[in-house]
Amino acid sequence: MAGISRRPRLAAHAKSGFLCLAGTLGVIAGSTWVAPAPALAAHGPFHFRGTTSQGLSLRFNIPYSFSAVTKFSIHWKADCTSGATILTETGNPHIAFNRRNFGWLNRNAKYSYTRVDPGYSAANGRKLKFAVTLTSSGHIPGRGQPHGTWSVRVTVTDPSAGQTVDTCTTGKVTWKAHII
Repeated sequence: MAGISRRPRLAAHAKSGFLCLAGTLGVIAGSTWVAPAPALAAHGPFHFRGTTSQGLSLRFNIPYSFSAVTKFSIHWKADCTSGATILTETGNPHIAFNRRNFGWLNRNAKYSYTRVDPGYSAANGRKLKFAVTLTSSGHIPGRGQPHGTWSVRVTVTDPSAGQTVDTCTTGKVTWKAHII
């Protein structure tokens, strides 16, 4: 019984691998997940928003095909060895989604930028290089809230001197989201 049936049913078929979508039954990789009828009717991406254990916001989308996490964006704060902090946002346009586990894991993703970063409390108007290494994970359970973890390590370098001036980490940050 592949595809989507428009007949209302209860979520009693969890063991059979059916996905219950607001009273509508369909098959998605052997997992059960509940979504509101407007999201199903739109056949568009499912939009999520939430907060982190740092009290900051995150948002992401999952397309109707459940093939990726798109437009992932999370605000975060890292404490630095110098006593400074970094308060910023990271975005990722596309993260592979594992339909078998109904989630994702993005380990040791890296990016860097060089600028005067107003989010770095010790910038003092200096143009610095920020090398970011991050790990993010997420899971969309059959029941309950989507949730995950996030951690970042940043090495701050003064490009004019070629020296590392600071190292900053978030530690393990947890997050929870809800469909909007």
